[in-house]
Amino acid sequence: MIFKEQDVINLAIGKNATQSSISIWSHIDDANRAINYDLGDINFAFHTGLEDNPYWMIDLENIEPIDCIRIANRKENNKDIKRKRSYILSYIKETHQNNQKFYQEKIKANPSLKLLPLETYPDYNEAIKIKEHLSYKFGEAMIEADKSLLKLMV
Repeated sequence: MIFKEQDVINLAIGKNATQSSISIWSHIDDANRAINYDLGDINFAFHTGLEDNPYWMIDLENIEPIDCIRIANRKENNKDIKRKRSYILSYIKETHQNNQKFYQEKIKANPSLKLLPLETYPDYNEAIKIKEHLSYKFGEAMIEADKSLLKLMV
């Protein structure tokens, strides 16, 4: 779905944000800077420290219907950043395709190497919950956009 800038209401303005940690690049009130359009001379909003399961979250204070989430890596509209992102996505896609091809060749030569269906693993139900995470859904959206004629411009 395409949203025009003038049709989008930013529910985050004036709300409070938190994050799991700060880093050496952090600034005062880092988490809340992410919802502030005026970042001053600094071209990023926040950084977390190196940790397992880092997070940034915002309290919208009410239950709200969400139609879209806009995520920006940095405030500048830098073509180099977009090129790097496209390159990284292309690299991930190509690596996955190569790994799939390698796997198919291996199981063709030795069928006993074929992996069991995911549903048979004891932690399957726990692992499938990952599909509800925002980062997973964002990744899915980027993959789908890459498949379409209408490319996702983040």
